[in-house]
Amino acid sequence: MTFPTSAEQYTKQAIQAWAGNNSASLDQYEVTDGILHTMSDCGGCYNTQFGLAPGFCQGAAGSSYCLYFNIYGDKLMLRVENQLLGHPKAVVAGSTFEPTTFPSDDEAYATEALAAWNDGNDARLKLLTKDKVGSAYVDGLGAQRGSDWTYQQCDGGMGSLYCDFTRDGHTLAFQFVNGPAAPTTGPDSQHRIVSINYLP
Repeated sequence: MTFPTSAEQYTKQAIQAWAGNNSASLDQYEVTDGILHTMSDCGGCYNTQFGLAPGFCQGAAGSSYCLYFNIYGDKLMLRVENQLLGHPKAVVAGSTFEPTTFPSDDEAYATEALAAWNDGNDARLKLLTKDKVGSAYVDGLGAQRGSDWTYQQCDGGMGSLYCDFTRDGHTLAFQFVNGPAAPTTGPDSQHRIVSINYLP
């Protein structure tokens, strides 16, 4: 069996083995206690159509981290030990899986949308926003992506509530409709962000 020498191709083949329920092949790509093995224990629980985030197989301290999203915005980060590329079991411990959720709390909901935009996770962002906006829409407002956006408050009136995040004197405001506690499942849990506003 020949193994890829690039992290991108290696992780794609590991995901293909997992999605195809090919445990013998997956055993060759990933350590036995890895995240894909864990996900295999719950067959049919996850959508398997994962695509690599554009330009996201990045290396650090001997490892590469490849970020994937599926059509529901679930986030899969696979860690590859670079020195094992071209050999078995290069997908090692430290990989993570983060499913899309729909928190009832507005701050948590807005934080999830902010993270989706930062990651370029359009599928997740479109599930959280009323008009199904993608990352390019927020980019077009003039906001700059970064991990240093800081939560300030959720406040409002006149039927609307805004959850504000600031960075270098700029504000991103996520608008919600005021009302009773939102459900965390079902259609009413989705598309709760009415608009995203940028105040430079």
